[in-house]
Amino acid sequence: MKALVGILMSAAALATLSGCATTAAGPSPAPTVTATVTASPAPRSPSDALTALDAWLACAAAERANYGLQNPGTVFAPYDASNVKAEADGSFTVQVNFQPPGGTAQNPVYGAIASCVVKGTVSEPDIVSIGETDLG
Repeated sequence: MKALVGILMSAAALATLSGCATTAAGPSPAPTVTATVTASPAPRSPSDALTALDAWLACAAAERANYGLQNPGTVFAPYDASNVKAEADGSFTVQVNFQPPGGTAQNPVYGAIASCVVKGTVSEPDIVSIGETDLG
């Protein structure tokens, strides 16, 4: 902040020396300097409850380990908050969409949905149930 004030004062001094600092009405008003401070998010504790994104990531990781490793090239859809529902008991019902590799015009591959129920904490997410629905 002091550096900014110093720069502004130096600019005003330069303008005065060049004869441009005053008008018939007097000196120009000094600009107003404001600073915006953005607080950093608090670090999460391992014992914090899961968020919707945490639950989705746990389900997606489990499905990648289960289906994705057996079928290289599987494309998983990105996170979409509409695919995660918070339940009254603190758990989350999650859907992760994915497209298996392969398929042709004569034999298309339609994809699948992994459905999970996830609860727990940041350090210990618990996938209560997981299943797949083939869309083909």
